[in-house]
Amino acid sequence: MRKTRFLSIGVVITLLMLTLVACLGNDEPTPGPRRTLNVLDNAVQLGETQQAATRNAISNATQSFEQTLSAYQTSIAPPTQAPIRLRSPQPPPTATDAPENDILGNIAYPGNWLDVPFTTIDGQEESLRSFEGKIIVLLPMSLDCIPCQEQLAFARETDRQFRLDGVAYEVVYLNLNVSPLDELDDLTAWAEGQGFESTEQFAWITGKASTELVTALNAAFGGSALNLQRTPILVIDTKGQGHTAAEEGMLISSRLRDVIVFYSDQATLVEASGGETEATEEVTSQ
Repeated sequence: MRKTRFLSIGVVITLLMLTLVACLGNDEPTPGPRRTLNVLDNAVQLGETQQAATRNAISNATQSFEQTLSAYQTSIAPPTQAPIRLRSPQPPPTATDAPENDILGNIAYPGNWLDVPFTTIDGQEESLRSFEGKIIVLLPMSLDCIPCQEQLAFARETDRQFRLDGVAYEVVYLNLNVSPLDELDDLTAWAEGQGFESTEQFAWITGKASTELVTALNAAFGGSALNLQRTPILVIDTKGQGHTAAEEGMLISSRLRDVIVFYSDQATLVEASGGETEATEEVTSQ
């Protein structure tokens, strides 16, 4: 009985010793909260290290590209301070060049038609050449021509605008009666009723054309140049070249204004150029 008790105690002690040995041999304790945090910290540090490496790689690649690009860049020399010879702007073609350069598209070159006289309502003999150097707006007319009165109204409006603007143009508005049926006395009465006012720059003249002048104008400008049914208007520039309204017929005030400005500016450009085609300008850097 006693022997059996000792054996039982021995077995229990043996089991306890085996259990103790098993516990002491386990080197890997169960992970606790602190160990878990250490693992996460290590992962974060690893990610940051990889990001830093990536940024460094991108920076190195960019720097290498910029160095390569700079090797192909061309240096720009500083601008020269020496004067550069430039051709001055050329004036637009004058009316003498060709009809296609003319604002009205046609030219009647100077001829004897400039010298054939007409009679003014003052009884004086004049010719178109008497007004050389000025723009002449020639308004063919008869006392019973209604369209002629309309064209006259446009011319008077153009004249009024020029005077308001104070331009330096010199213009002669010539009411030239071409009808053999109208007497000079009747023409004089008509002109006085119109109340034309002349200045040194803008003159209004009324006269009666001779048969010779009518013939010369028709020969120079064409057979319909004085056809009152087409409301003719002739413009003579400062060089004595004549121009018709052609297919335009009547020239309204704004169009007539443009025509006068064209011929006046042409004369001004020719005088100002003095035949010079080149000019020297100083071009310096700012």
